[in-house]
Amino acid sequence: MKSSVMCTMISDIMNNRPNECSKEPRQKVKVDRQILAIAISNKAKLIISNDKGLLNAARYLVEQQFKIQAVDVSEITVPVETQSTLF
Repeated sequence: MKSSVMCTMISDIMNNRPNECSKEPRQKVKVDRQILAIAISNKAKLIISNDKGLLNAARYLVEQQFKIQAVDVSEITVPVETQSTLF
């Protein structure tokens, strides 16, 4: 229930954003909002993704006083000492 309330709040905020829904298919926008709502309502501090739409939405929500950080997968570095034992 808390996630559905959060999703409604996020949708209200994001619907005021210019051209939000016309950039991507409606179903993708809905799923992105649901992902963000679940994360925020469960007090996640970080979203890691390679989905530009999801990251942009999360970064916009930070501007609206939501406390969640959005990081692209390509921005994460694995320490060299860990990499040598991966394979």
